[in-house]
Amino acid sequence: MRTLVLQIRLELQLLYKRRWPLLLPPAAGVWMLLQCFNSRQNQLLNLNLKAAEAHGTIMMFVTLVPILLGVLLIRRDTLHASFEWSLGLPVTNRVIIASKWTAGFVYMSVFTLLIQASYAAAAWHYDLASASALREIIWYSLFYEMSFAAGTALGILLGALMPLRFSLPIGFCGWVFGALFVPSLLVEGLHWYPVKVFSLNQLMGISSYANNEIWTFELISREYMMIGIFGAAFSLFMLTAAGALFARERPVYKAKTPFIIMMACLLLSAAAYVPYSQLWSKRYDQQRIMHAAAKPDANINQHIPYQFQISSMALDIVRHSDNSLEMKARIVLPTRDGKLIPASGQARQVAVHYEGQISFLLDPLLQVLSLKVDGNPAPWRRDGDFISFGKNLLERGRDDHVIEIAYGGILNEWRADGGTETRFAFVQGRNVLLPAHLGWFPIPGGDTLKMINGSFISDRVDVITGWRTNFDVKLHGFAGPIYASIAQAPDDNPDVRHFVQKSAEAPFIFGGDFTEVRIPGEPVTVITTPGSIKDSRLFLSQLNQKRSYYSSWSGMPLDNLKQVLYFPMGGLFPFFANASGIVQGNMFLIQANRYSSLTTSGLEKIMSTLLFGDNTEVYMNVNNWDDYPDPESSYSIVQEIRSAILSLDQKEAYSGTDPTFSIQIMGDSPPSRLMAAMINDAFSNGEADLVKRVLLRFLHQGLQVRDLFLNLPYYNSDIDRNPFRYPLITWNDWLRIWNEEKGR
Repeated sequence: MRTLVLQIRLELQLLYKRRWPLLLPPAAGVWMLLQCFNSRQNQLLNLNLKAAEAHGTIMMFVTLVPILLGVLLIRRDTLHASFEWSLGLPVTNRVIIASKWTAGFVYMSVFTLLIQASYAAAAWHYDLASASALREIIWYSLFYEMSFAAGTALGILLGALMPLRFSLPIGFCGWVFGALFVPSLLVEGLHWYPVKVFSLNQLMGISSYANNEIWTFELISREYMMIGIFGAAFSLFMLTAAGALFARERPVYKAKTPFIIMMACLLLSAAAYVPYSQLWSKRYDQQRIMHAAAKPDANINQHIPYQFQISSMALDIVRHSDNSLEMKARIVLPTRDGKLIPASGQARQVAVHYEGQISFLLDPLLQVLSLKVDGNPAPWRRDGDFISFGKNLLERGRDDHVIEIAYGGILNEWRADGGTETRFAFVQGRNVLLPAHLGWFPIPGGDTLKMINGSFISDRVDVITGWRTNFDVKLHGFAGPIYASIAQAPDDNPDVRHFVQKSAEAPFIFGGDFTEVRIPGEPVTVITTPGSIKDSRLFLSQLNQKRSYYSSWSGMPLDNLKQVLYFPMGGLFPFFANASGIVQGNMFLIQANRYSSLTTSGLEKIMSTLLFGDNTEVYMNVNNWDDYPDPESSYSIVQEIRSAILSLDQKEAYSGTDPTFSIQIMGDSPPSRLMAAMINDAFSNGEADLVKRVLLRFLHQGLQVRDLFLNLPYYNSDIDRNPFRYPLITWNDWLRIWNEEKGR
C-alpha cells in the first residue's frame, strides 16, 4: 500500500509539473458561475434548472479530458521508448496501472469540486434551501465521477493498446462515441435503451425540462445505482485489460495470470449487467402490454357514444411497502328502463364494445381480482384496457346498481416520449403521480385509453373531458405529502388521506416532498420545488392584488382554484402541447422552465381561468375579421373584451400617473383599435366607471372560450374547421351596451 501511495503521489506531481492541466478545472467552474449568474436572465428563474443546463453542457465536453489524459498517463513514460529504463523499477504492474488511474481520477475530481463550488456559491447567493442544493450537488457529483472513472480507464486501455499517434485520435473517437453517439443516436434516436450503460454522458437523457428535483432523481436512483455498479465493474475490466497488454511489454512471473484476471473481470461485468437487463426486460414487457391495448390512431373513435353515467364512485387505495397497490372501487350505476344512461346529451343510447356487456376502462397494467354486481360475485372479461361484465347480471327492478371492483398491481409506467424517457404514472415511495386520464380507477365507457402511432403510445387525455360524478377517495399507506384535484374531507389525516367532492371532475393525485408556498390573505397555494420559492411568493403577492381588484369590481368570489402546481413537468402530461397549462379540478398545472418565471408567464393565465372559467390564451385568434362578409354582425369580439378586462387593473392604476398608458387589446382588427381608443378616451375624460360597467355586463353574460383541441391527442378535421366555442358578441353589441351605460 505504501508503494501505491508513493506512486500515486509521483503521478500527481508529474501532472502538476505539466501546468496546462491546471487550467481546465477552473475554466469549468467559471462556466458554471457564468451560467448561474447570467445577468440577462430574470433573477426569479429557477437556479437548479439553469444549473442543470450548464451541467449538461459541461458534461458533453469535459468527458473528453479523462480519455485523453488516460492515454497520456500510460504513454507519457511507462510505454514510451525514452523511459524503457523505468520498466526495471521494483514496482508491480498492478501498482503502475492503479496509480495512473487513481491520479487521473483525482485530477478529474478537481473538475467536480470546482463546478460544484461554483454552484454552491450561486445557491448561497440566491438563498436556495440547503437541502435542495445538497441534493443537487450529490447527484451531479455522482454523474461526473461515474463518467470520469470510466473515461480514465478507457484512456489507459487505449494507450496500452496502441502507440500515441494512434491512441490519441482513437481516444477522441471514443469520446464522440461514448459521450455523443451512444446517448443521442443509439439511446434517444434508435431507442436502444439497454446500451445506456456504455454512455459517458448520462445527463443527455435527462432533459432540463423534465429535471424535477423532487421526482427525477428519486425515480432514477435504482436504475443509476445499477449503471454505477456496472460502470465500476467495466472500468475494472478495462484496467485489467490494460494490465494484460502491459504484461506483454513487462512480463510477469505467471504469464497467464493477467489474462485470467481480465477474463474474470469481464465475467464480473456481465454479472453486473444482469440486474440492469432484467430491469429493461420488465419495462419491455410493460410496453408490450400497453401496445396490445392501444388502438392505431387511424382506427380511434370518439368517446362520447360509449360513455355512460354513474352516480358516484368511492375508491379505497392501499399502498404496500413494495409500492404495489391494492384498490377497491364502489360504483353506483344508474339505469333507465334497464338501460345505461348516456353521459352526454349528444348520444341517444350507449354504444357497446361487446354485445350484451357493460365495459369500463382500466389501465391495462392493473389486474382485476374480483367483481361484484349488486352484491353478488360476477364473472368478468379483461381485454386490453377494458373490464366488462354481462348486462344481464344487473338485478331487475332496480334503477341504481352497485358495482364493486377489486384490482391492483404496480403502477410505474415508463415510456419514451420522443427520445426522452418519461414516467407517466408512478407510486414509488413518497413520490406519486396518478393522472386521471390514465385509468387508475374504472372509467365508465370510452373508446380506449391509449392510441399508437408507429411505435409510440399516446394517452387519450380526452377520455375524462366533461365527465363529472361524486367522488370519495381514501388513500392508506402513502408516506409523503399527497395532493388531489378534489377537496379534502373533514376527517382527512396523514395516516388516511381522504378527499371527497360532489359533481367533481375525475381526480388527479400526486405527491412528493414539494414546497407549499402561501402568503396571508391569499387562498391559493403554490406547490413547487425549492428553486422556485421566491418566484412563487412574488406571484402570490401579485395574484392577491389582482384577485382583490377584480373580486371587488365584479362581485365574484374568484375562488375556483385552490392550488397551482409549478415545477418542471416535461412530457409527464401530454396536454402540455398547449402552452397555457391545464386546469384539473381545483388545480392549475403550469410548466416551469429556465426561460420564464411563474410571475411573468402564469399570472395572466390564472387570472383568465378565475374570471372566465377557461385557460384559452386571450391573445389567441379564435376568429378572423376578414373571414366574414358582414363582420360587424358576425365577428365575435369576445377575445378583445377578455383582453380589455385583464388589463383593466393596469389601466386604472396608471391613469392617474401616466395618462398616455394604453389599455392592451388583443389583435389588429378594426374593433380592437376602436375599442382601445374608446376606453382610453373614457379614462382621459374621467369616465372610468363607464368602462367598468360596460365590461362588467359582458363578464356577467359569460366570456368563456373553449379550445376543443385542448387535451385532444389526435387530429380531428371537423374540430379543425371550428376549433373554438365562444359566445357571439358583435361590434354592434358593444356599441349598444356602451350607449346604454353611457345614457344612465
